[in-house]
Amino acid sequence: MLCPEVWNFKAPESNFSIKRCSPHESDHLNVINNFNYNHLVSVVLPDTLKVPESLSLSETNDCDYYKITNVKLSEFVAKDFISSFVNSGNLYVLSVGTRIDCDNCAAVTPTAQLILNVNKSTYQTLGLEGSVSHFHSLAADRYIVTVDLKAKHFRPGKPNYERTKACLEKISHDVIVTWEPKSEEICPSSVAKYFHDLGYDVDLCQVKAKSHMVHSVKVPSVQDDYDFVEWLGMVALQGNVTDGEPDNYVTTYQTPEPNQQVGQIKFLQWRGFFTTTQIARFYNKLSEYRRNHNCDWVAMYVQGFSDSPIAWKGEEHHFYTNGDNSYTFVLTNDHVITFTQKCSRKRYNNKRKGKPL
Repeated sequence: MLCPEVWNFKAPESNFSIKRCSPHESDHLNVINNFNYNHLVSVVLPDTLKVPESLSLSETNDCDYYKITNVKLSEFVAKDFISSFVNSGNLYVLSVGTRIDCDNCAAVTPTAQLILNVNKSTYQTLGLEGSVSHFHSLAADRYIVTVDLKAKHFRPGKPNYERTKACLEKISHDVIVTWEPKSEEICPSSVAKYFHDLGYDVDLCQVKAKSHMVHSVKVPSVQDDYDFVEWLGMVALQGNVTDGEPDNYVTTYQTPEPNQQVGQIKFLQWRGFFTTTQIARFYNKLSEYRRNHNCDWVAMYVQGFSDSPIAWKGEEHHFYTNGDNSYTFVLTNDHVITFTQKCSRKRYNNKRKGKPL
C-alpha cells in the first residue's frame, strides 16, 4: 500500500489579519474587549537581561480564579446569584473538561449571557428554545441556547424563568469562575464562598508562570507580515533560531531579513483564566516598560480557550478544522501592530432543511 501524499493536504482555513495604528489610538482596547475567554499570555522582550519585578508579577497578582466541581447550571440563574454577582460586576464562567465538537459546553459572559452549546440528544431532552448551530452538519448536530440573565421578564415567578431554571437542573458541569466586583470594597473571592456555602467543592486555581532566555540571537526588523509573528512563535517554542547552515534533509529555520544580532531575548508566559480588564492592565504595564527602558519594540501574545462556546464578539466558536483564536500586539516607538488569528468560519453543507428537532 502506498503512503498518502500528506504534503498535499491543505492546511485548515483561518483568518489572519494585520493592522497598524498609532499608540494613542484605542484599537487595541477593541481587540481586547472583543475576546473574553483568555487562557494564555506571552511576552517577548528583545535585548533584555533582567525584567522588573513589577512586570514579571503583574499578570499573577490578583489573577486567581476558582474551579467548581459538578455545579448545576440552574445555580447561575438563581435570584440571589444574579443579584449578587451578575448585576454587581463582571462575571466570567467557562465549562472545563469538555470538547466543543462533541460534548456539551457552557459559559456565562460578562454581558450576562448564559450560553449553551449542546448536542442533539441533550437539546431534545433539555426543553429550552434554541437555534441550530452555525456549524450544524449531518455528522455533528449542534444547537445553541442563550439565556439573557438581565432580561426584564427573566425573574422568579414568571413562567419563562421557572421553566428555564427547572430545565437547567438537568445539566451539570465542572466550571472555572472569576468575578470582578464593581466596588473595590468587595472581595472577588465572594463568588467562591457563595458556591462553597451551597455545598460545592471549590478549588483555588493560580496562574502558572514560566520563562526562558535566548542568547546571541538575530532579531528581524519589525514588519507588518506573517514572518515576524512566525519568528516570535519560534522564540516562544524555544526553537532553533541560531541560523545554522541549510540542510537538505533536516528542517531548519532562517531568521527573516533584514535582522540584527542582539545579546539575549527574554520570554515570559502565564497560563490561567484572564479577564479583559486584566489583559488591558497588563498591556498598559508592558507599554510603560517599553517607554521607560527605551526598547525598540516589545511583543505580547494572547490566546483563547480552544473549547469555549464563543470566540470573537460573542460569535459562536467551533473546533471542526481548528480552534485557533489569538492576537499579538507589537509595540514600537511609533506604532502598535495588531496581528489577529481567527479560526475558520466555514459552514458545513446540510441537506436537511427546516427547524431543529
